Amino acid sequence: MKKRYDLTNDEYIYWDKKRKLTWNDFKGNPNPENPHTASSAIGLKFDYEFEYDERKTKTKIIFKDIFVKSTFTSSLSWVRQERIDTDLKSSTLLNHEQGHFDLTHKFSLTVQEKIREQL
Repeated sequence: MKKRYDLTNDEYIYWDKKRKLTWNDFKGNPNPENPHTASSAIGLKFDYEFEYDERKTKTKIIFKDIFVKSTFTSSLSWVRQERIDTDLKSSTLLNHEQGHFDLTHKFSLTVQEKIREQL
């Protein structure tokens, strides 16, 4: 029996080459102890396919495939709008934050490849 486990959540934005971050994606409250103007909560989510090997003595889970996705968590990402006083400064900072997301995506592909080699 083949199963697929999929982590989904409305607050995650999955990396997509057609979708760039906007300031509206930053919905969290700034951390008063953090001196930066913006912070992106970026991470990895793992989806996988597996099947059960049901034998008389015990059930074994066999992993068939894995998918590693880069995610941006809106509720934990924030910006101090009052510090972005020009369009150029705003655009530069947003591109910087997008760069974090893009790098994490590249890392997710490497992680996915390395794990698949072990399956």
